[in-house]
Amino acid sequence: AGRDFDAGNGEIIPEGATIFMPQITSNRNEDVFDAPEIFNPDRWYNATPEMKNSMLTFSLGIRNCVGQALATAELDSILPRIVSQYDFEVEEEGSLQFFLTLRHVGTKLRAKPLEMIAQ
Repeated sequence: AGRDFDAGNGEIIPEGATIFMPQITSNRNEDVFDAPEIFNPDRWYNATPEMKNSMLTFSLGIRNCVGQALATAELDSILPRIVSQYDFEVEEEGSLQFFLTLRHVGTKLRAKPLEMIAQ
């Protein structure tokens, strides 16, 4: 924190303190998202400005993520190619674990080329 900050609940975050906000908290804000606990990618078809502003995946400002350009390039080029050429099936669902980030552990997908599916 660059200065003393009132957290809004009567607590003061002192200047120099390290502040960490897990991404999951902004993505599940009930004031921004309807049914935030439900996985619903369709909600982004008509995203509100509040929804877009809640996404801080790469952070903001001059100290944002150095890998942002690479990740964006992968999302725009590699990911569409993969999902257009393969069909994915969940073999093992695994479980969700949270430590700094939410991740699937033990999940197994089976990828089948689309040519094999058409035959």
